[in-house]
Amino acid sequence: SGFALGALVVLAIAPAAFQRLGAPLGSPVGAPHACRVAPAQASLAASGWGRPLGNMEKLLDARRSWSGTLTTAHVSGSVLRGPAPTEAELLAALEWVVRRHPLLRAIVVGRGKHHLPDARPFALHDNYLKKAIEGKPELFKPEPDRDPPRFERSALAPAELARRALTVAVPKSDVETELVCQFRAALDQTGFDPTDGGPLWSLRLIPPVGGAETSALLWAADHAISDQLSHNQVIADVLSHIGNRRKGVAPPEPKELSLPPSVEAALVGPSQLALQGATPRARVRNLFGQLVRPASLSYSAFQCGASGAVVLPKWTPPAEALGGEYDVTRRTTEAAFCRIDAETTAALRSGCRAHGLTVSAAVNAAAVLCASDVLGSESDRVSAGSHAPQNGGSAATRRFKLLQALNMRRLGCPESNGFCGRSADAGGDWSGGSVMAGTGSLDILLELPYDSGASARHALLRDGSSPAFWDVARECASQTDAWLSRGWARESLLLFGAGWEFMNMNRVVELGAQDRSTLGRAYSCGTSNAGVFAHREAYDNLVLEAIYFGISQSVSAPSVSVSCITVGGSICLCTQWCSPIWGEKQGAEYGRAVRDMLVSVAGMGEEVVLATSPAGKEQQPLARGSQVQ
Repeated sequence: SGFALGALVVLAIAPAAFQRLGAPLGSPVGAPHACRVAPAQASLAASGWGRPLGNMEKLLDARRSWSGTLTTAHVSGSVLRGPAPTEAELLAALEWVVRRHPLLRAIVVGRGKHHLPDARPFALHDNYLKKAIEGKPELFKPEPDRDPPRFERSALAPAELARRALTVAVPKSDVETELVCQFRAALDQTGFDPTDGGPLWSLRLIPPVGGAETSALLWAADHAISDQLSHNQVIADVLSHIGNRRKGVAPPEPKELSLPPSVEAALVGPSQLALQGATPRARVRNLFGQLVRPASLSYSAFQCGASGAVVLPKWTPPAEALGGEYDVTRRTTEAAFCRIDAETTAALRSGCRAHGLTVSAAVNAAAVLCASDVLGSESDRVSAGSHAPQNGGSAATRRFKLLQALNMRRLGCPESNGFCGRSADAGGDWSGGSVMAGTGSLDILLELPYDSGASARHALLRDGSSPAFWDVARECASQTDAWLSRGWARESLLLFGAGWEFMNMNRVVELGAQDRSTLGRAYSCGTSNAGVFAHREAYDNLVLEAIYFGISQSVSAPSVSVSCITVGGSICLCTQWCSPIWGEKQGAEYGRAVRDMLVSVAGMGEEVVLATSPAGKEQQPLARGSQVQ
């Protein structure tokens, strides 16, 4: 039947569809969590305010069936220099921010048709499609959604929401080490209980130790209401409020922004959401009307042909030998922080411009080249002749698939001849500057020999340049430009939405996470570059020195991910990986390799920096001008 064929197509691409890198500590770590606000508790929400969640927001709002914590929480840590914010200062600033940004006052009302009250995690398996067919009753959901999840305003006052969100964690050692510990824990253990009125985010202060002037803030949010650009706005608003108070300047009265649309409403239009309660036949007609277009068909064909990438590292045991520690319920996300100093960053930017490229293209190249050094089974590496170039031969290529995060806020909406009716004051940004999840992603496919990163490094050391590095960076930029020019931002949302119309995508993702052949990895690596911090960094006597961000990698994610943002002229890098797929040493060495390659192509020749483990594991030497957090 048409439904069955559509279901098979969705199942084939679903593992990749979930892994949207964007970039939260809610209740105290390990606190109980309830999945949704029950319909009977909708009285908590103010009537006449709110909207349905978009399909991407539904996925980002997903909870793990075995723990109730968020499948993909958005976590961001900020390092501050100067007199630390006091609890009173933060409460006042957060109340101001809550009054300005609507989704910081939101709760989720409605369970949706995909809610399974007694869901249990799947077991490790070796036949994805067979298991999907066996699990059809809970995966295939063609019926109308009579209780779709909606954002509604919490009945709690902004001051109370701020009080609930703010916590203080006195560090056990130094602030930087505590931030790494708290950051790692938040990635997998964040859970919010909206049944008591919210909020769906939190901010944790890590105050200085002794007479030091280093403090940190840990932002943790349901990814459905926040991405990294949103966090940047929140942290700038909070620090600006504190800075004004310290200077004796009364902060302006907050003007509440409009409730932002979902990315689907902005780029596809409202028609898809309007049909949530329609019959399957009406929804199929609607989908075919939108999908049977040249751009939609070309994107669907691209996705069907985008499989076959190398995704697991060479030390991974054979599928049949995977032990219980690889079960999704026992995996954890680990992370390491490091920086590239301002001088090196400036040199890197200049080098990229000389090649007509951006820093994002260089980050992409470094990430995928370094991944080529460690991915692929040992048997396939031998088959491909990974060491052949050293013996005068040539190695066979393999497919490496990169997931690149993308800011969707400046992409237009075809149904409103512009940017979804937003005024020009928003600067072409349909979010209107309001906190939201406005991030999407795109796939970049590269055919490379194994150990291409090692070859590029060898050329850099031997010749002082690496044409291969810039070729890969140029190809990443070319595919990004092509993806955008083809209008595939809209098409990616349409195809993803087609899955949500008839499938329980949250359970599909959990099923894929237990596939022994991929362990929930659909990409060789992932990158997210939030660019240059777009706000002030000094607020009276308080300075924002660094930001690190990431999302959980435990359930479904690229094999390894790198997030970065430039603050104070320095690139702040956060490498994230899933244990035990990657070990502590292996994940940290990958982060070191990425940074090393970026420093090398910048022409500075510095020794690489590796963020150390908060557990006090092996220390690495620091490069000149770099700081480990």
